[in-house]
Amino acid sequence: MEIRVENIVKTFQSSEGPVTALDDVSLTVPSRTIMTLLGPSGCGKTTLLRCVAGLETPDSGKITLGHTVVWAKKNGKTTVVTPDKRGLSMVFQTYAIWPHMTVFENVAYPLEAQGMSKAEITSQVAKTLKFVQLEGFERRPVTALSGGQQQRVALARAIAPEPQIILLDEPLSNLDAKLREETRVVLRSSLNKLGVTALYVTHDRLEAFALSDVVVVMKDGKIMQQGSPEDVYFRPNSRFIVDFIGKANFINGSVQEVKKEHILVDTGLGTLLCQFRDDVQPKQRSTVAIRTDFVEVVPKGKENNVAEELTQNLVSGVVERALFLGEYREVNVRVAEETLTFRLHPTISVDEGDQVQLFLNPQGCHFLL
Repeated sequence: MEIRVENIVKTFQSSEGPVTALDDVSLTVPSRTIMTLLGPSGCGKTTLLRCVAGLETPDSGKITLGHTVVWAKKNGKTTVVTPDKRGLSMVFQTYAIWPHMTVFENVAYPLEAQGMSKAEITSQVAKTLKFVQLEGFERRPVTALSGGQQQRVALARAIAPEPQIILLDEPLSNLDAKLREETRVVLRSSLNKLGVTALYVTHDRLEAFALSDVVVVMKDGKIMQQGSPEDVYFRPNSRFIVDFIGKANFINGSVQEVKKEHILVDTGLGTLLCQFRDDVQPKQRSTVAIRTDFVEVVPKGKENNVAEELTQNLVSGVVERALFLGEYREVNVRVAEETLTFRLHPTISVDEGDQVQLFLNPQGCHFLL
């Protein structure tokens, strides 16, 4: 079932006056798609999710689920479908499972509300618990479960009624890092097998990339960019996007030439090849973002291994700092008047004061407008 949001505006009143949480937001979640709303705290992503659920009332706009308009306000006329009639399920950040109930009772609750028979409920709960890998936990008090197991109970309760739409509000945020990694793999697999339309909220870009078919990045109540995880990462449209979804170096630059596959940009590091874009002109000035994951140390004597057309992106500098952080080394290198920060494989050791040659991969060099 498709989710369609059109021109939604939502403001809250504060002691300092009205605050715009959603500023004319429009988006469409195609049927059977997992879309993630990604952004910093206060960007409006949870407010948008709650508007779709019917837990918040917009000021204006229109929300359609499938062929049904569930909320609209235009010319003083308001259409409202209450949350319980919208045919969707929601997994909350705090799980919101009932602590006085067993696992079975938590998952059975929405089925009882639908008027299912006891036999049907028993069968559906068993099927759902098997799906989320909680077979044998039926009689277990939910307070005796781990955080990851409680999260799966919340998911089981949401999918037991077999909804066509599931909303998820940072459901993994209370788990430790290792468990989050394990659970998001299970969650992605589960949502795909169910064939539901899912709208997911998170501030964690790794979570968004791992789970999503489509990522929507938000800031200050607006959509800044929308696309596949690869599109958002490799084709960012602003400094905010680059900075929010990963570390990068930012330097001033001026377009020298627009080529077929790259653009040449004059910078404090020299002239660099950057990712192609067709909306820039020679002499246009702006910022170049160089992602930390696309800076490599070139061993002495290996310069010829770099393709001839890319040698423009070879620069030399002096190591100012090198920190061993387990999975990688974070290194600062002074190049001309600029300092580049990048990640180095942990087995490659450099020391302060070392002269190094760096290759700035054009795939990670973005001219930002």
